[in-house]
Amino acid sequence: MTDKIIYGSYVNGENIYKDRNGFYVVRYHWQHKKDYKLYLKNFKAPPKDNWLCKNEKGYYRLCVSKRASRKSSKKSSKRQSRKK
Repeated sequence: MTDKIIYGSYVNGENIYKDRNGFYVVRYHWQHKKDYKLYLKNFKAPPKDNWLCKNEKGYYRLCVSKRASRKSSKKSSKRQSRKK
């Protein structure tokens, strides 16, 4: 279950995943000694910028890379020429 997209974290720090039935957290049942899915009824997905995906090395990173916008330097050169 660790190779899935993490959509956020639950109150106690558990990761939130999604499948066709909705969003869920994985819990451990100590009497049965196995994991089960606890589905969240009122959870809304955060924006895609906050999702975490597993990369090739096995580390979790942001799914969407945030690129810095480039500003053109032409505007600054025009302003300097007008001041002269």
